[in-house]
Amino acid sequence: MDNEIEQIIRWIAAGIIILIELVVLFNLFTNKNSKLQVLIKDMSAQNEIKYMSYSYSRSQLFWWTIIVLTCFAIDMAMTGASNGIMNSTALTLLGISAGTTVAGRVIDNSQSSDPSIEMHQDSKSQGFWMDILSDQNGVSIHRFQAVLFNIGFGIAFISQFISNIPDHITLGVAVPFADFDNTTLGLIGLSAGTYATLKFNENLSPARAESAPVVPPPPVKSTTSTETSTDKEA
Repeated sequence: MDNEIEQIIRWIAAGIIILIELVVLFNLFTNKNSKLQVLIKDMSAQNEIKYMSYSYSRSQLFWWTIIVLTCFAIDMAMTGASNGIMNSTALTLLGISAGTTVAGRVIDNSQSSDPSIEMHQDSKSQGFWMDILSDQNGVSIHRFQAVLFNIGFGIAFISQFISNIPDHITLGVAVPFADFDNTTLGLIGLSAGTYATLKFNENLSPARAESAPVVPPPPVKSTTSTETSTDKEA
């Protein structure tokens, strides 16, 4: 009986954690003036948060941080165990995301000091999906690929974690995180590296110079009337 009550309490705790996560995410993506939005937005010349562009690299880091922390908290609530929860896959995913964010920030800082470069993230936000999928030329294939990989592997990570719950909760041992092989992790790392490499060229379009005034060509003197008057005199 006591064990059943303990299990119920753990499930309630897990439900509260999930509810808190949903409230935070709802506020983040529905309230454009929320201060939480700075977590997933670029440093921009826009004065108001709602007009700042969303950042792919920060959104990726936020995505994996939420997934790992939520699974960890639910695991602790249901099993009461902490040893054996984290694994190399979770650490690698967080490391790739953190490295991508750092690389993007370094590139932005180095280019923002050059007045000849237009920073496309200084433009007004076009919405979450368009911002993270687009560079200065519009939607780019490398960003699109990276977003698909992160969504797909994120869903796979959550699915594997959920499938491991029934076998471990009755034993009272920690539910292990998903374990991706080196090929899968290498694919995510390759996608992140491609984004960071191509980001060097995203803002290398020269600033638009002010158009110089158009000077009209000098008028061409007509010789028809002169020749006509000369013929009449003759």
